[in-house]
Amino acid sequence: MIKNTTTLDRTDINNNNYNNNNNNLLTTNNHNIKLSRTQVNSNTSFSSFDTKEVKELEGGSNINLRADLLPDNVKFIKAELFDNSKDLKKQNLKISLSICKNGKIGKANAGLNSPFRHMKRSLDSDIWNHSAHYDIVRSIHADLTGLNASPRASKCYSVIEDKDANGKKSGKQGKHIKCLSVVLGKEDDGSFICVVVYQTQKIIIALKGGDCLSKKQKSVGIIGTGTVTNSIDKKGLEIDDIF
Repeated sequence: MIKNTTTLDRTDINNNNYNNNNNNLLTTNNHNIKLSRTQVNSNTSFSSFDTKEVKELEGGSNINLRADLLPDNVKFIKAELFDNSKDLKKQNLKISLSICKNGKIGKANAGLNSPFRHMKRSLDSDIWNHSAHYDIVRSIHADLTGLNASPRASKCYSVIEDKDANGKKSGKQGKHIKCLSVVLGKEDDGSFICVVVYQTQKIIIALKGGDCLSKKQKSVGIIGTGTVTNSIDKKGLEIDDIF
């Protein structure tokens, strides 16, 4: 029996969204986000940024989005974007974060399928309205909305590692994590950019897909991945700290 080549599954659609992209540089125009090549590298090091100031993204866009350094005690943040929708006409997006802080790796998830107004649910109204963290989240979401980048945003939730009867690990959603949020923006070419708002710092992670993903990653619904590392580990130790 000849396979109907016009039938696509979710993996096919996810791959097609990325395979025609330049995986090292997000192509943009004046209505989109423009990132320099060093900022898009999946293992971006922000060592070129001043520790007290932040570097504005290059290009002609009017987006007020700046990349901050990782906190000194955070070695890296890795983001994986999943789409496990059973409906080929729409996406069911989730971000999984792995954050290495003080030598330990913590996990956090964020579903990205609800309207932005739902983000304030379970938050005290005073925190939502007056917290610097959520002011930043609202600002990023508004900027991306103005650029037609179809932003999605969510609080992050802890992951409860559990095992089923067969010993297979499954991550259940725990409580929301204060002052940790994500905002996802989409380019016209299908590329995604993830902004992790860590307390009051904006960590920009460009998500690579297509040929940059392994078969295993694609098989579990990952459509984009990226990592930002802290340059502090590359500097070594000060001699006065040892002798």
